[in-house]
Amino acid sequence: MCNIDAVSAVDIQNQFKEAKNWESAFKILIQLGQNLPNFDPALKLDDNLLHGCESNVWLVLSVDSDSLRMDLQADSDSKILRGILYVIRAFLNSTTPDKLKSDSLNLFFTQMGIYHSLSASRKTGIDAINAKILNLINSTIAKPSNKK
Repeated sequence: MCNIDAVSAVDIQNQFKEAKNWESAFKILIQLGQNLPNFDPALKLDDNLLHGCESNVWLVLSVDSDSLRMDLQADSDSKILRGILYVIRAFLNSTTPDKLKSDSLNLFFTQMGIYHSLSASRKTGIDAINAKILNLINSTIAKPSNKK
């Protein structure tokens, strides 16, 4: 689970379902992005920079292999992407690394009712974030053996 103080993924989904139009949904995203925890400037390294987004996005994920607790640190120079990153942190809080591999961030954003309102570049960004998180999980957690 991800270390996030505020709102659950279900609460966030409900906020977006109540949005009357895409403009109010984007306003919610921007407001959520203001609550994204501060990102350590020392972590703004090229290794943590996500390639595949128009805006700068930095991701650092740690996973406790015993508790499967995920801690995503993230930042962007885009207000909307900061909101998307906040939502992704809440999503990670509601799942485990093994489940995340079969869950789709796209589906989560679709269930929120905003995926269809995102531009193609934002959708590509979500895909890139999802791929990076899965890659970070795979490189952090040792794969179980298939011995019988």
